[in-house]
Amino acid sequence: MAIDYRTEPEYQEYLDGVRYPKVSPRNRHGLVQGEMFAVVRALGMGRGTASVETDAILKRSGPARTRLIPDVSFISNAQYDAHPRSDWDEPPFSPEIAIEVRSPGDGAAYLRAKFERYLSTGSKLVLDVDPKMRTIVAHAAGDVRTFSDGDAFEHPAIPWLLFELREVFAILDRFEDR
Repeated sequence: MAIDYRTEPEYQEYLDGVRYPKVSPRNRHGLVQGEMFAVVRALGMGRGTASVETDAILKRSGPARTRLIPDVSFISNAQYDAHPRSDWDEPPFSPEIAIEVRSPGDGAAYLRAKFERYLSTGSKLVLDVDPKMRTIVAHAAGDVRTFSDGDAFEHPAIPWLLFELREVFAILDRFEDR
């Protein structure tokens, strides 16, 4: 049996050639990631596909290599149709919706740069989900909006994406001190 050795760790992001390790999530991160996936998958049914940690390989090689791995992605049918099937497994574009769930070690400058890259390479909406603060910051071209637990989410960039933040964060209630 042949063994396939990887020369590159699976969870490495690159932005303009700089490597950023993708940290393995803690339980709260994973729970909120799963809830965001469930919401986007249900609401996006028939419009495209939702997935977890799908690569967006925006520049494959060279000094400006860029490979981002959003926690949750939504790729629309129109995005798929605009590319050959050979590109679908490792898309050379950002998903229509890119969702990043905050981890304690995430740097603000890197996240800002990452969100800008998503928006400049195909994303219509980038969601910055903070489980600790129970907020979602929505980034779209020229528009940033903050939603808090208890709010209803809606954004004109993706009109069909309507949900209560409570749907996403309720799973964390069992972790809170009472």
